[in-house]
Parts: sequence; structure tokens; C-alpha cells
Amino acid sequence: MVPLKLERVNLVDEVAEIIIDILNHPEFEGRKVDFQCEQKYIELCVDKLLFQGGGKYHLQWPGA
Repeated sequence: MVPLKLERVNLVDEVAEIIIDILNHPEFEGRKVDFQCEQKYIELCVDKLLFQGGGKYHLQWPGA
């Protein structure tokens, strides 16, 4: 069982940060993304470390 550290976040901001992180990777830096959301705030309880792919269960880039 993985212990969760849940916290309230704005899902719109979290997704935007993840997109920025992806586009900062050299393999994807030349791409354009148009991220739009009608709602400015969507509250969600998540474990930010897991949601962003960090920690022990982090995501690996292709070819990394």
C-alpha cells in the first residue's frame, strides 16, 4: 500500500504545469500546445508527487 498525501489543488493549474514541464524537455521543446479550459478553477484532492509523476513512481521519458 502506498501512503497518500492528499492536498487540494486547482486541476487547471496542475495540468498547465505538467504541459510546461513536458514542453521544456528537449524532445518536445519545438512543439506548440494550445491548452484552454472554460473553467479557471477545478478543485481536486490529489497526492501532488504521484499526480506529477515524481518520487519512487516517477515517469520515464522515451529514450531516457
